[in-house]
Amino acid sequence: MSESKNPISFILKKPNAKPGRKPKEVWNFFTAIGEKKEGHRGCKCKYCPWSQTRGEPSSMEAHLALSCHKTPQDVKEKFLLIVKTRGESQTLQLEAAEIPSKKRKAGHQQLITKISFRLVEHPFFIDMVKSLCLGYDPPRANTLSQDFLYEELANIVVDQHLELKRTTNLTLGFDSWTSPLGQSLYAFVIMTPDRKEIIHCIKNLSANSHTANFLADQLNEVITEVGAENFAAVVSDHASACAAAKKRIAERYKHILPIRCIAHHMVNETPEKLSTDISELI
Repeated sequence: MSESKNPISFILKKPNAKPGRKPKEVWNFFTAIGEKKEGHRGCKCKYCPWSQTRGEPSSMEAHLALSCHKTPQDVKEKFLLIVKTRGESQTLQLEAAEIPSKKRKAGHQQLITKISFRLVEHPFFIDMVKSLCLGYDPPRANTLSQDFLYEELANIVVDQHLELKRTTNLTLGFDSWTSPLGQSLYAFVIMTPDRKEIIHCIKNLSANSHTANFLADQLNEVITEVGAENFAAVVSDHASACAAAKKRIAERYKHILPIRCIAHHMVNETPEKLSTDISELI
């Protein structure tokens, strides 16, 4: 039998496949860094400086979906659904073991009361839980602070995203303040016709010059992401850069009205008006 027709010879000459599991799709959006240790390498986001010394796919997916502001919208939406679906599948697996709601309630309790997630790993806390229910194992701190928290956040973000996509006559409001650390923070809040307020994002813009063009670009990012056809107005205080930015948006989108915040207007105008009226009475 010739070598070309010998199946054994063909199998022996077939190149060996690389050992180990195939990398997850999320690695396409990260650069591997550092040396491989215990089968793992570090990772660095291709869109921002975020990195990990040990690349964990679940954390990488959560970063693209929830943390990185430079992730393209289609990529962000893709991994939002992955994180949300991962949480739902884990919930189904836990329900089979009849313990999910208890562990999730523990996570909610830690978050709402602002108690350190590390408390659940303290020996005294574990002993107390065991005294109440011997067969119950509290969730690990990382499970609470990462997995459950990411899943809850993904659920909220996905639900809000779907609601905004199907709602019209939205109003985009933005305002800024300086944090105790001296950071220049900007909040972009979307208001629905039924007066529901949804925080779209809060950005640290300390490194940027807050010109009218720059602020208009920031507003346009939000409007484009949600859908320009869904908006009816943009509102802010009457600082010169903010007013000019709203004007640029109104020029770009003819159906979006630039509106001045009535609360800021009253604060600025009322004292002067009152002082004028009182002086006339005197």
